[in-house]
Amino acid sequence: MKRLFSLLLIVALCSAMSMVVKTEDGTAVLSSPSLTVKLNSRQNLMDIGGTLSVPMFPIVKSKGVTIKASTPKETPFRAGEEVSSYGLSYPENFGGDVFASVDIEATDSYVSQVIHLDNNGEKALTVEVSINPTNGGPYYIFAPYKRNPSSSYLWFSPPLAKERADGVVATFDRVRPTFDQPKEINLKDSLAQVLSWNLQLAAGEKKDISIKYASGYVNNETLLEGDPYSPSYSKQYLLNTDSEPLFKIEGAGASSSIKPSLDKTATGTDALDAFKQVLDSIASTPTSESTLATLNVNLNDAVKKSGLGLDSIEKALLFREMSRSQGIPCGIVVGYKGGNYYAWAVAYLGLSKFTYDPAGKMRDYKVVYTEPEPPNCRGDMYSCPWSAGLRTGMVCLGPICFSAYILIAALAIVAIAVFAVFQYKTDVVYKMMGLQKGKKAIIKDKINGSYAIVNEKFIPNGPLESLVWNALRRRGGAFDSAGYATETGFSEVLVKSAIEKLVERGIIRRIK
Repeated sequence: MKRLFSLLLIVALCSAMSMVVKTEDGTAVLSSPSLTVKLNSRQNLMDIGGTLSVPMFPIVKSKGVTIKASTPKETPFRAGEEVSSYGLSYPENFGGDVFASVDIEATDSYVSQVIHLDNNGEKALTVEVSINPTNGGPYYIFAPYKRNPSSSYLWFSPPLAKERADGVVATFDRVRPTFDQPKEINLKDSLAQVLSWNLQLAAGEKKDISIKYASGYVNNETLLEGDPYSPSYSKQYLLNTDSEPLFKIEGAGASSSIKPSLDKTATGTDALDAFKQVLDSIASTPTSESTLATLNVNLNDAVKKSGLGLDSIEKALLFREMSRSQGIPCGIVVGYKGGNYYAWAVAYLGLSKFTYDPAGKMRDYKVVYTEPEPPNCRGDMYSCPWSAGLRTGMVCLGPICFSAYILIAALAIVAIAVFAVFQYKTDVVYKMMGLQKGKKAIIKDKINGSYAIVNEKFIPNGPLESLVWNALRRRGGAFDSAGYATETGFSEVLVKSAIEKLVERGIIRRIK
């Protein structure tokens, strides 16, 4: 039971981020199912969702003196690994009687930036703080103060159907920016001074400015009207050809020169098959891999050099662009193995998926990046999940959020009930599983037996898979669920499930 409670706690509170890559220019990329973050300590920049880029150490002025950023301390980066959070901190630096330091923490759902200020002087003073985004305009800023003066967030969106599209929400845990937004929707060519504070600090006083940034999406279902493929509104974010959290794309629209013409009666599957055939006719590089030394991709250059062969990232991005321009939602997936990266694309037709695997190798790689699905909402901005701020220790199912600790308690009660049934009401369990107590199974699976290991280089993921894989190799491929349950500490149902998944993925093959 102790292990069970630990697992419940981990599942509820510690969703993981994948360390995707650290590029030659020092950009560390981390990604989760809902957010991609880029942190570059050399350039003092962090990028949230490919939408908003801000300095990690802001401009801090006191008595006319600008406090310099100190050398940051950063969590070690190991590509391909998973972490519950990733941290970076700027130790205290001094200027104008003020000490300033910054803590950055990237989690699976938001990025936290806490600016610590300490007046070390003997008199009160004013500290000026500015977080000047590096993005060029125009930008739409949604400020809810007009209708809700107590709100503590701003919404930033590039000019994609005005405020209805990809964006970033910045919520303020303690102090709202000094600069007041006079309107709900503000169109700005420059974001300078939007995130700025004038703080009064008494002698010896300390104050923190705490901001949380997260990606979001505001659906505009009118944009889906007339689309022949009837895409789900929940996948609308994958239709935007300008949306790109991971790569920096140049040469947008380059795929139009190789995109095949389609008959008016062509179905979505017909279109995707045609795109696949065109790209399959272009040679691949010898390995189809990339080192991702840079995240810059020029699709015009890719099309021009197609006669020399394209890697999987170039092919997947061209497939995605053709699909989106056709009105079919499509996203990128990136796998990692031994320092190299391989990409494929997944398109969505209603509830079905169409996977384009450029060289048929995607099963050989551990997935480290899937194009994130940001929290989204329909209609009025006040109904969006971030309208009440970004809450920690919460679990959200769609728009409904509740405390992770309540979830743990509920799961614990269920676990105890199930344990009690198994422990004291075994006759009930036997009936549920199709067994007769003290007799042979009425329904008997065929999982126990011998297996040949097909992929010796396979790297298991998670404690269950690791224990089963190691036991299987030690026993020369022999599997019996009862023995494995005793050895691993997991139930027979779980160890059987692990074996089934290894077979499905082609890692092992049953021989008898």
